[in-house]
Parts: sequence; C-alpha cells; structure tokens
Amino acid sequence: MRWTKKIRRSAVYHLCCVLVFVFNLLPRKLARFVGGWLALTGWSLVDRDQHKGHRHLTLAYGNRLTDNQKRVIGRDFYINTGRCLVDVMRCRRHYRREVMPHVTITGRRNLDAAFNLGHGVVCITGHIGAFELLAVHMAALGYPVAVIARQLYESRLDRLLIDHRTSMNIVNFTTTDDPAQLAAWLRSGGLLGVLIDTDSPRVRGIHVSMFGRPAYTPVGPTLLAMRAGSPIVCMACMHTLDGAYHIDICSPINTAKAGRAGHRVRQVTQECITRLERYIERDLSQWIWLHNRWHTRTKEFV
Repeated sequence: MRWTKKIRRSAVYHLCCVLVFVFNLLPRKLARFVGGWLALTGWSLVDRDQHKGHRHLTLAYGNRLTDNQKRVIGRDFYINTGRCLVDVMRCRRHYRREVMPHVTITGRRNLDAAFNLGHGVVCITGHIGAFELLAVHMAALGYPVAVIARQLYESRLDRLLIDHRTSMNIVNFTTTDDPAQLAAWLRSGGLLGVLIDTDSPRVRGIHVSMFGRPAYTPVGPTLLAMRAGSPIVCMACMHTLDGAYHIDICSPINTAKAGRAGHRVRQVTQECITRLERYIERDLSQWIWLHNRWHTRTKEFV
C-alpha cells in the first residue's frame, strides 16, 4: 500500500474517533445539527457524488424528476446520513434513553410470527434510512440479532464498528465467513440481518428488476433461508421529520414453497427487491443513490 493511502486511511480513522468523542459530549439535538451541517458541507464540496446521484436517479426515473428535484434528493440524502451517523456514534451511551423511546414500529407481529416458528429469520433490508440502527433497535427489544457485513478497507475502522455492534448485543458475521456458521445461527432461532440492495460482482447473484432495470442482486441470503427452512422478512428503518425513526416490517416470505429451485430463488429474490423498492419510493432521499446499482450487466448465475 502506498504511504499516501496509509496516511489518508489513518486520518479517516482518527477523525472518526474524534467525532465519536465530540458527539457523545454534545446534547443529541445539537449533535445531530452539527452532523447534518458537516454532511451538507461535504455534499457541496464533492462534485463527483452530485453527478453520481443525478445519473442514477436519471437511470431510475428519467425525466419524471427535474434536475432540481434530483439535486435536492442527493443533498437531503447527505444530510439524513450525517444525522443518522451521529445517532449511531452515540448508541453505546445514549440509545436506550434518547433514541429508543422515539422509535415506532409497524408490523412487529409479522416479525414475531416468523420468529416464533423457531427456525430463525433472515431479515432483509437495504441502505435505506437508518439501517444500522435497525439492528440496534431489534437487539434492544431482546431479539437475538446478527448481521452480515463486508469488512471495511481500514482494519481499525472495521474493528471500531464491530466493537460498537458487539456492545449493542449484535453478533457480527463477515461475507467471507463459513455459511455453516450462518446456518447454525438460524437454527438457534436468531435473526440474521442482510443488505441486498447493492451491486457486488464478488458475490453470487442474479439479475432481477429494480426500478424497471436489471439489477445484479446477491442470492446468498435467499439460498441460506431456503436451506435452513427460515422465513424471510423485509423491513426498513426510516427517518421521520421530528428526528425520530419509524420501522416498518413486511409480512414473512415463505421460502419452503414447492417449485423448481432456480425459479424459486429468482422469485423470492425479486419479491425482496420489490418490497425494498416500495420503501425507497416513500422517500427517495433515504436511499444511497451514489451507488451504481446497475453496474453489472452481463454475468449472471445461480
């Protein structure tokens, strides 16, 4: 690794440590204001991200959105993310007292119906709203929660994030862990949180429709659920205008239905993406439009 890259990564890590310290000293309202302001400043300085957001919104919506609407969506995504990251950084000391009382849930009976079957639950979400806080809240409610996450490029940042999750009673699996470990977690009756809304050619996937365009989507969570006999439940945690959060939980998807395996994998995966798409369309500024969801165009396998 080049020394310049090492310096940049080290700077990012130390900046994160400083921000965690400072944001935990400030009152929540002030900390979220500062987080949103810093994010807005970043948005105004990063032309590349502005262009990415505009391009991907155009791919999804064409001329149905004006250039100004696309700009506002990208700007608001940055602000929402900044405020949410503040709450994530404050979780260890402040979540139960300051945030948890302001989280509302719709559809919890859907999760409980799946959880009470005793075969574990694969919980599908995306980079929508406060997805990191979704796992935190479920663990705080007493569910056994684990998440699958990709290792970060900076090992110290990765350890910081894993320690944060562990402190909130969340088990952390990586995308390189043995699938047998994931299956064992499901057999024990736990919830397994997975993000499936990004394009990653490094994982096994298929193309399904998202916003009317073929989008390469991981099938590992679907295959794992089918093999473990676990239902799939799609959910999302969205920001609200008053600085609170709302969790919406869909009805379970039965992965044990009869049918050809390949067809069933595609059907279930498409249903998951369709449900996530509905969440995104509730507030376009709460999804990661900076990501090129339609990058992989040809290679496809099950």
